[in-house]
Amino acid sequence: MPDKRNGQVIFSYKPMPRAEQRIYDKISDITISMKSTDHLQMPELISSEYTVQLSDEERRRYDELKSDLVLQIPDGEITAANAAALTGKLCQMANGAVYSDSGEVVYIHEQKLDALEDIIESANGKPLIVAYWFKHDLARITERLQKLKVLFSKLDTPESIKRWNDGELTVALIHPASAGHGLNLQFGGSNLVWFGLTWSFELYQQTIARLWRQGQGNNTVVVQHIVAKGTIDERIQKALKHKDSTQSALIDAVKMTINDNQLKSLHSLKWYNVTSGNTPTHTCSYGETREGFLFTQKGSKNMPHKPQRPCAAPRCTERAIAGEQYCAAHQRANTREYNRYRRDPNCNKRYDKTWRRIRCEYIKAHPLCEECRELGVLTPATEVHHVLPLSDGGTHDKKNLMSLCHACHSRFTLKHNKAKRLD
Repeated sequence: MPDKRNGQVIFSYKPMPRAEQRIYDKISDITISMKSTDHLQMPELISSEYTVQLSDEERRRYDELKSDLVLQIPDGEITAANAAALTGKLCQMANGAVYSDSGEVVYIHEQKLDALEDIIESANGKPLIVAYWFKHDLARITERLQKLKVLFSKLDTPESIKRWNDGELTVALIHPASAGHGLNLQFGGSNLVWFGLTWSFELYQQTIARLWRQGQGNNTVVVQHIVAKGTIDERIQKALKHKDSTQSALIDAVKMTINDNQLKSLHSLKWYNVTSGNTPTHTCSYGETREGFLFTQKGSKNMPHKPQRPCAAPRCTERAIAGEQYCAAHQRANTREYNRYRRDPNCNKRYDKTWRRIRCEYIKAHPLCEECRELGVLTPATEVHHVLPLSDGGTHDKKNLMSLCHACHSRFTLKHNKAKRLD
């Protein structure tokens, strides 16, 4: 039966009442499910958290990126293009470093590195595996282990895996995506430390299974999670504990972030001045996506939502701009041709710098589509509409303006044009 919907548009379905139990009853006589823990001699699995606390300054920088999607740094800025990118950036910051827009690594804190050092010291020489997620995590962990003069290696070759199983390594470094399946690491140790968490429950479970499996020589397998308090680490940990699937957990977490940090504080967002009267992108600190909000830095490029099509211009081999027919060069040429020959000459006078200033101020004060909001739908506004068009004697007075999404604005414009033709 339909679950989430908007009018006639259905986004997802859910089982009917008691449908799940009826399905189980139907397949109960032809299926069998067996767990290895019920039939094999498995060691005890102990899971624990090592909580670290960010300092006030580190917490301020984390919250700044979380709320504004832009973090000012001495050498530039760190921006998150959309909600999914924001999740990745917050995970990086929780781990202690983050990639800037130029690809450079910006160091935020060393709380997790200090925690890892404490765990290694408390292990008293017992070998352990450290699971990391980002490349800068690997680089920083490697640098810290070198300072501690600990014998370690990345488990990415048969030789390194053999050294681990032979007990020659004190610390082994693995990436869940490359070491999550098919490796037998239970002979080298029984301690696993998650330096950076992953949303994928499958990778999480399979990585633990490298040690927690039949043939483990120890009676217990200890899995420790280094979690930065008050960060996205806690949400990931909660999703993993409840065994959510990767996609649903990530989408739900992003949705919560949007509800908490964008929808409730849209009036406090940073806005940029319009740089071009006819350019809808980069006019303010957010734009429109098919999924919801897309936050951008002024001058940044938005990630396309689907593969780009070839440019519609004859004999052009370039790719078209996302959502457009032409590449960047032919789009500019087409815009110039439209403004020069087909557009009403009075438009440039009506939509001047004064209008662009009024437009930015109005959309900042009314960030949601007013038409959709009356229907109970929260949609980011991208256009400012004149209730009474300027060509019919309307003005830029606020009483004559409406914030609309692109779809509503197109519908209003089409309705007005049809009415004028009928007259």
